[in-house]
Amino acid sequence: MNKEELLQEVLPYLVTYVQDGIVNIAPYVNDALHIERLSDLLKLAIFKQQATLQFMRAFTADAQSMRRRHTTTATYIGEVRGSICWQPTIEKQTTHSKQHVVVARSTDAQDAERQVVEAVAYTLRTSYERDTFLRTFQSRSWYAPFIEAMPAFLRAAAHVKRQRMTASPRILSRMEQHQQPLYRHAAKLYRQLHALQQRRYDATLLQRALTEFFIVPKHTDVLFELYWIVQIIKQQRDVTFHMNDGKTRPLASWQHGDTSVTIYHNKATTPHTQFHTAFRELDSAHPFVQATKRAAMQFNEAAHTLFQRKQTDFVWRGRPDFTIEYVKHGTLTHVVIGEVKYTTNEAYIQSGLAQLLRYMHFMKTTAQPKVYGLLCVNDDRPMQYDNIQLLSANDSTMQLPKLEE
Repeated sequence: MNKEELLQEVLPYLVTYVQDGIVNIAPYVNDALHIERLSDLLKLAIFKQQATLQFMRAFTADAQSMRRRHTTTATYIGEVRGSICWQPTIEKQTTHSKQHVVVARSTDAQDAERQVVEAVAYTLRTSYERDTFLRTFQSRSWYAPFIEAMPAFLRAAAHVKRQRMTASPRILSRMEQHQQPLYRHAAKLYRQLHALQQRRYDATLLQRALTEFFIVPKHTDVLFELYWIVQIIKQQRDVTFHMNDGKTRPLASWQHGDTSVTIYHNKATTPHTQFHTAFRELDSAHPFVQATKRAAMQFNEAAHTLFQRKQTDFVWRGRPDFTIEYVKHGTLTHVVIGEVKYTTNEAYIQSGLAQLLRYMHFMKTTAQPKVYGLLCVNDDRPMQYDNIQLLSANDSTMQLPKLEE
């Protein structure tokens, strides 16, 4: 499958799973962009979009005149009801000495619209001033127009106070049809920021965020890993998915009868498995074991001296592309280890097989589970040998453990 085909397969399911709280995308996003939370990814998508830049420019241009547009006047004869506007009053009194022009109150709708604009302006201003996460992206090329527009926007928004996000859908719908671009952009941003605040992730924004910031051509290997995660989740029947709180590190988890199933991405250690071996653990006198230990120790020291590589206590350490743990009544019963290779090259596939077998045989566990391996490649003939399956994207049918009722 090429990248476009992978996108067509992965994105719709991924957006739905993330929206429903089934999949925690944070482990993948963190690896790709050093982003810890999905909310940060969506925040970045909101602040990067053209509507945000256009709002900043419009707000800067309209800041001085915005209050005047919201302030209407009324003329009274013989009485004063409100604050007098002296310049127009003087002009009026040249023809009628008892006329007074006073400030009239704005309507509730006008007040609500102004509050929406100011709520967005306040959020953007404080985020740009205080959010260290956003500052990490200031060197990106797309950030240059924001840096250029920032000083004037910050000056224009300096007086804006915090507003509660309580605008009604009717006000926002009316603003979206407003003649002034400032109000149209404000309504769009208000909806996005309010949804983010409420942890309600808009599907369109989420898909754009994943496409622009995460699933890009140089990360096709990551996209291919997600393809197989989607296939695993699609295959589940008669299970109850656990809601993900956005803070836990598993990709997803679900309940099948008395068995809890959890899937992890790229983890050297999980609650029930470890994929590493320390030097102190190799105490056998067998020549092969001792030679393996000496070679690893010398590599450790040489790499530190020659390449300033940080020394480690481990003779071997691995991070499977994904690990699925099946736990029944607190005991690990099954483990599925997945190695993903976005390739059709047989030599590379064989290296993936060797890597998968190391994970399967060197893994340390809290029990004696049944262990299965999935070698997932782009295009090959699906085959099975003992407890290992070779899976192809052209035929992604897989055999996961059959659980006892």
